[in-house]
Amino acid sequence: MSDTARSCDDRIDTIQRALAMEIDRRTRTRPRLETEIAGLVLIRGNSPTEPLSYTMDSSICLIAQGRKRIFLGEESYIYDDRYFLITSVDLPVVAQVLEASEATPNMLEAFLRLVNLLKSPEDLPVLGLMIKREIFYRLLVGEQGPKLRRIVTAGNHSHSIASTIEWLRRNFADQIKMDELASRSGMSQSTFHHHFRSVTAMSPLQFQKRLRLNEARRLMLTERLDAATAAFQVGYESPSQFSREYKRLFGTPPAQDVKNMIGI
Repeated sequence: MSDTARSCDDRIDTIQRALAMEIDRRTRTRPRLETEIAGLVLIRGNSPTEPLSYTMDSSICLIAQGRKRIFLGEESYIYDDRYFLITSVDLPVVAQVLEASEATPNMLEAFLRLVNLLKSPEDLPVLGLMIKREIFYRLLVGEQGPKLRRIVTAGNHSHSIASTIEWLRRNFADQIKMDELASRSGMSQSTFHHHFRSVTAMSPLQFQKRLRLNEARRLMLTERLDAATAAFQVGYESPSQFSREYKRLFGTPPAQDVKNMIGI
């Protein structure tokens, strides 16, 4: 290893330790902290967990310490304290994974300065925006920059798919027709299907199914609905079909899955 590379690694290690210590200090009593900085959430985990199915908002995910696996369709991605994750659209289980990308010292330092701003709330209105802009700038000029620019550019296929995804999230309980979705996105059915799968790693119907099953799981856990009621509420017409598809995704039937999660 060259002296330059060794120096870069040492710098990264120093920043990561500082970032991990600051996150640790602020999350000792609350494993999830919504900070005063809009959009900045600090999360703490003390032990490995079972795979959890949920919908993640579009975000930049940086791990100060540890390792995480994200599943998208049939693929999985691992990111840790050397790699960050960019998610560009809201998807069931995970958002679109652009790729796990190497976290450079400049990127890490920007995140550390953002977290450290919590020590001086009077500086947040000005410096908070400046540091966020710096983070976005470093993303755009990094290796994932071209993909990000394609997604946020209005009028292209990725932007149209993102709009369709948002519509599906609001209307997942409804019956959907492929020709209507394609028309909504301004594409032919074959083009729409191709681009939808390239963004989500799922077909539109698989995507809708994941949304329904995730919401049904939430309803059973948080609102204590029984499986049949939850199934009908998220758009299923057949409780038996719901149970089969639920078990296929989560590994156990609905009632047993809920019991396992609440420790009964």
